[in-house]
Amino acid sequence: MSYKVPIIAQAHKQYGSNRTELTAKALYLSCVMQYPLYGTTMFQVTYKGYWSFSNQLILGVNSDGIMLIKKDDKLVLHEYHYREIESIMLDPSDCFITITLQRHINDNNHRCFVFETKQKGEIGSLIASYYPSLAGWIIENEPPTKKAKSITNEDRIRMHHNLINCRRALIDHEILRKPIEQAGNFLRNTLRRLSKHKLDKLRQEHGGDSGETYKGFHYAFWAFTRQTLPQSISRLPEPEEQIMLQVFQIMLTYAGLGQNGETIRRVEDEHVSLLQTILERCMRKDSLLCELYLQLIKQTTDHPDPNSRVNLRHWALLSLACSVVLPPSKAIRRYLIAHLKKCSTDYVTEEGKYARFAEKCLSKTQGTRRRQWAPSREEILCTINRRPVYARFHFMDGQYHSIEFHPSATAKDVLEVVRDKIGLHSDAKGYAIYEVLGNSERSLAAEEKVTDVMAKWERYRAASVVNNQNGTSGVKRARPQHHFFLFKKHLFMDHFINLTDPVEKELLYHQVLHDLRTDRFPITDNEAMMLTALQAQLELGDLEEIIHDYRPIAGHCLPVRLVPHIPQDGVAMHHQSLKGMTSPEAKQAFLNLIQSWPLHRATIFDVMQSFTSNWPRVLWLAVDQTGLHLLEHRSRNALCTYDYSSILSYSPALNCLMIITGTDRKQSKVILTTAQAFQIATLIREYMAVLFGDRIEAKAAVPLNKNGRPVSSLHSNALLVPPQPS
Repeated sequence: MSYKVPIIAQAHKQYGSNRTELTAKALYLSCVMQYPLYGTTMFQVTYKGYWSFSNQLILGVNSDGIMLIKKDDKLVLHEYHYREIESIMLDPSDCFITITLQRHINDNNHRCFVFETKQKGEIGSLIASYYPSLAGWIIENEPPTKKAKSITNEDRIRMHHNLINCRRALIDHEILRKPIEQAGNFLRNTLRRLSKHKLDKLRQEHGGDSGETYKGFHYAFWAFTRQTLPQSISRLPEPEEQIMLQVFQIMLTYAGLGQNGETIRRVEDEHVSLLQTILERCMRKDSLLCELYLQLIKQTTDHPDPNSRVNLRHWALLSLACSVVLPPSKAIRRYLIAHLKKCSTDYVTEEGKYARFAEKCLSKTQGTRRRQWAPSREEILCTINRRPVYARFHFMDGQYHSIEFHPSATAKDVLEVVRDKIGLHSDAKGYAIYEVLGNSERSLAAEEKVTDVMAKWERYRAASVVNNQNGTSGVKRARPQHHFFLFKKHLFMDHFINLTDPVEKELLYHQVLHDLRTDRFPITDNEAMMLTALQAQLELGDLEEIIHDYRPIAGHCLPVRLVPHIPQDGVAMHHQSLKGMTSPEAKQAFLNLIQSWPLHRATIFDVMQSFTSNWPRVLWLAVDQTGLHLLEHRSRNALCTYDYSSILSYSPALNCLMIITGTDRKQSKVILTTAQAFQIATLIREYMAVLFGDRIEAKAAVPLNKNGRPVSSLHSNALLVPPQPS
């Protein structure tokens, strides 16, 4: 730096002499304003995705838009105006901020950027201050209600009479157990002591007089109580009644009506487990579920203080129940709907907001498949706060997005949300959501509920912790594995693939990269050099100077076993020959090289066979749109191929898959040992369903015809495999 001292002195003499302090400051500011990042607030962030730049970068926010800036030399990588941004979303539990661009912005096929930073709140607030249209993440979850038609007194009276009629229908159908007569029960059931004037007014407003009593069922039977129930509300056998009385006690404890302060403080830490306990006990049996809803409707009826914590916790529990499973009894369901409609007309208190949220949950849960598991902790915390459930969905390029969805949303519903968010064409087919644990993965059925899968994961984690704690000290504990959702191509039919869509092309390219890295694609040494050179052209561009080590780049596109042995000179020679090739051209050449193998679209599984000594014991099973192919392990050498039309039947078990092929006169049996038997069977069934439509139905066993031979899977009377539990 010493050589710059004379230069600085000369500049000081030329520009700074005879200047006042104010003039010098003005000149200094005019120079600084020429800096491209002037007026930009810069935040250190980590990009959660896969690209050719460093993941550590700077997110700049100014009055015009946002900038993605390199950390070392402050080079602006990308710049987006606020009008080009569709939305920003702050992850409610993690330090992530998601910025989604408008669909017409097509810069390197990136529409969605996910950044990790502890300053997500500051970034979101600053963007909202500059551009209020992007302040949607701040606004309360419930949108402002458009009161096209105000609620009249006649409407309220009609809703009240509808509610009374629903109650009388429950009595007439003999669903309810007649209450035990207790004197003065109304006053004892109120939350706090009321004056005589307020008590008379409350009775007058809510029909709490003796005139509402119907066949011995008085007003207090339907209204909120802070006392334990002397008996169940509905007619239940003695064992079930005791269970539901305990559930009501847990409900009171959760609401904060415990016996002492210690219990209430404990509830603050364990309220999630209490809610899980309530639903776990009730959702398995219809009679218990009906009783639960009657208790919840009772506890949310005519509370003296609608905004109290006690009332809102009861409403939170009712909303949670409506989002998980509905009462099977039509009479109780009509009563529930009437109760929610009456309470949702309240636009003043928090009770009305919960009632409208519960009504929306009920409408979305109706007609969907019944849940298998009690809700997870994440689902409970979202629902009781009147927010959609959210989860991360990963992609093959390393990115992942946080997606919000309703608790009753199916895998098909969520897949459409993910597809729209990443800009994939609405008619794109063949994609699926997978649940991944370690090296195993399973595609979710279209009607499977995503929240059920999340609840199952939570059970698995809890069981793993217990097993590790109970394990002996001498046994090495297994490394904890984490579940996650993965979005990728599932069925590779010719008419399902559209490489003219840049988003689909990008997804398929990264899926091919993953198959290469995980050794699910057979390549020769020369192909390994060519693929590495193409990847280098993609990441680095033209070869300007000698690259002494291509192994880091080879690690992006080759299996680990091949990376140390990659010939550096051979890769450099191929890389030099690619001079002038653009990134899209290099990517297309990469895919063209992959497509030289006829089975490049097949899904590969590791299997073992023992039915013949002429083949190796360890094989590859390739499943694609043409059929099943058995290959030598990590080789293109196909040993045999079974067309779908020749498959008579297939039967998956826990660790093996049996396939019957041939004709009615001559059959052959193939038994393969694999831990992915159900995944293979599901893939076969889905390919055959696309190819043959309604004519194809897979079979759980090998049914025989009257001649004692296996029935073809194309036979119209073939039995359907029951869906396997996840």
